[in-house]
Amino acid sequence: MTQLRRNWYSYRHCEAAKRPKQSLFGIALLISRTTKAGFTLLEILLALALFGVGVVAIAGLFSFALDSSLDAEYTEVAVVLAQARMEEVRNIAYDSIVNEAKAQVTGFPLFQREVAMTEPFTDLKLVTVTIYWQFKNKEVNEQLVTYVSKN
Repeated sequence: MTQLRRNWYSYRHCEAAKRPKQSLFGIALLISRTTKAGFTLLEILLALALFGVGVVAIAGLFSFALDSSLDAEYTEVAVVLAQARMEEVRNIAYDSIVNEAKAQVTGFPLFQREVAMTEPFTDLKLVTVTIYWQFKNKEVNEQLVTYVSKN
């Protein structure tokens, strides 16, 4: 019996017994009874900083998406206004097609329209309708071009 106790005692205090226990996946389980649960102040500050960076990045994406959406809307309105004026030009008499100075579009205070007409050949007019608007303190424009013949 003393032999059994001596073997048990020596096994308990040998180097193999002092190593941490291994999990099923070979990861050491470092469990200590003296460890306290919770986070340190440094860990909390680091987590808040990372969260703040993420929020700022997402807010920037929302701003970019809003600007892109507004730009697309203005471009669509400009194209529709240019098409409407182009149809009006096509439906009037050939001799009545003249240049129009840049002026505000009725019912659309953000947009201005200009109609330019040239005659590259006899009995043929090149008509360009240009719509202008302001976006991000820059003047932006959209053009439509067509030919109108006398016959």
